[in-house]
Amino acid sequence: MFMSRIALLLSAQLHRTLVLSVHYSAFSDTLLITASVLNASGEAVLKYLIKLENDSGSMKIIYLAFLLLLTVSSSAQTWVELNNMALNMEKKGDLAAALNYAKKAVEKAKIEFGETHINYVHSLEAYAVIVNHSGDYKMAEQIFLNAKLIVEKNFGKTHDYYASLSSNLGVLYINLTLYSKAEQVLIEAKETYEKNNDKTSPGYMSCIGNLGVVYNATTEYKKARICFEMVYAYSKSNYKKNEQGYFTSLLNLSSACKNAGEFVKAEAFLIEAKEGIAKVYGKQNQQYSTCLNNLGDYFSGIGQHEKALPYLLEACETNGKNLGENHPDYARSLVNLATIYLHLEKYNVALAQAKKAFGICKTLNLEETPMYAKVLQTLGTLYQLVGEIKQSEQYYLNAANVKKH
Repeated sequence: MFMSRIALLLSAQLHRTLVLSVHYSAFSDTLLITASVLNASGEAVLKYLIKLENDSGSMKIIYLAFLLLLTVSSSAQTWVELNNMALNMEKKGDLAAALNYAKKAVEKAKIEFGETHINYVHSLEAYAVIVNHSGDYKMAEQIFLNAKLIVEKNFGKTHDYYASLSSNLGVLYINLTLYSKAEQVLIEAKETYEKNNDKTSPGYMSCIGNLGVVYNATTEYKKARICFEMVYAYSKSNYKKNEQGYFTSLLNLSSACKNAGEFVKAEAFLIEAKEGIAKVYGKQNQQYSTCLNNLGDYFSGIGQHEKALPYLLEACETNGKNLGENHPDYARSLVNLATIYLHLEKYNVALAQAKKAFGICKTLNLEETPMYAKVLQTLGTLYQLVGEIKQSEQYYLNAANVKKH
């Protein structure tokens, strides 16, 4: 019985990181109007709005921007600045500062506009996305659900914000490996975008890409590839080859190619993404870490575990620096390292990595997640391999209990 468990773990792939695409609703484009533009002459503002319309191809942005200009007072410009600072800090990887600005933006919007205003909803969405990125999934879920309820009651389920919130909630459930719940809310978002004739919008494509991640994780590879190829085609037409959206499409399509046995294509996409991200954003960018992780997974998947190890070590180090060592993504990196060391028969080293991941899961209250079950199963295998059978049995039993829930 134990040997069958070992064989199962050894044949399993690493925890692959597909790139989740977070997209704020179309209204967020208007929030990037700086305070100086808001204070400019009517002619300057009109020119800026026309540029937005030309870039997006949607008159909705013009309409929403005028609404913003009509409703935003001089004191509310601080709310705009707070939102912008939160988003900028998140892009730079400073999550602590991003959370601080985002929380202040929510408080400011609540005072200035009230809890039923669309500006308040936008602040909640931005805050929830950053909280999700920080790894506090329970808090992020509460914020997303609260924002969705506000939109449903005041604007209806057909509103673009409802679709955007559903899509980003799907990202959260993917992070928790709750793929059934993720698929449900992502399909809800997809159908809302389609009802609103938004099938060419970034938000719709973000939703399609995230559905691809779900299908890939649940081994529905044909569905996943259709999604990833749609997003890749859109990215080539709408993004430059040095933009984040393009790199995201490369990373996810590489996974589809790998699953189809197209290893040369898969590796080429990964290398292109890795080199491009390093050049444009630097090696401390979170997507660069994702590239490293996926390259490690790729080489491990074709049996080249020694070649996979340096990529996974660097990915783990980058996650620790960027996200901190009490973050779910850092724990995932540790589990990947433990799996590689297990393949390399360095059981004590693997055990140290898995124990550290176990501690992080306990600290973050992730005991009811599939990720925690995987950590327990890995520990069970490793304790068996080092001859500690009783501990091994207990970890296997605990893993089975988590899966039942």
